[in-house]
Amino acid sequence: YAYTRNPMYLGTFLIGIGFTLIFWPWWAVFIFAGLFYLRFSPLVRSEQQHLKTIFGPSYEDYCHRVPAFFPSIGSILSMNHRLECPWPELWATKERRTIWALPLIALVAEMLQEYWFYRTFPSLNTFLPLLLAIGIFGIIMTYEYFWKYGKNSK
Repeated sequence: YAYTRNPMYLGTFLIGIGFTLIFWPWWAVFIFAGLFYLRFSPLVRSEQQHLKTIFGPSYEDYCHRVPAFFPSIGSILSMNHRLECPWPELWATKERRTIWALPLIALVAEMLQEYWFYRTFPSLNTFLPLLLAIGIFGIIMTYEYFWKYGKNSK
């Protein structure tokens, strides 16, 4: 909440963009973004109005300092990523299953898309880069957790 007033909506938006790019052509991102805006902007405005009535001027000051949706480039560059996203905490929660599942979901989605449109399973040209990406992702995650923080980190 120090970088965006709506981190959950931003995360949902980014995940939606990712899945849109997996299943549809790149230009469908604009359609998704428009539909997302139509769906969530009234909700965000309603929540913002409610919070103004609860917290008053302090919330209005917060609104002037922190963007509603996308964090500023300056705040991202000055962010202490190790403090904001501590790996030991991430691995100690159920979220680690999600982190491992997302690349596998992308692989299955790509396979289903290939089958749906072309009635064939992905060729090696499609399948191997995805497997390579999942492997690299796994190596990075393992390195971050086991070697940087030790096997006994919680």
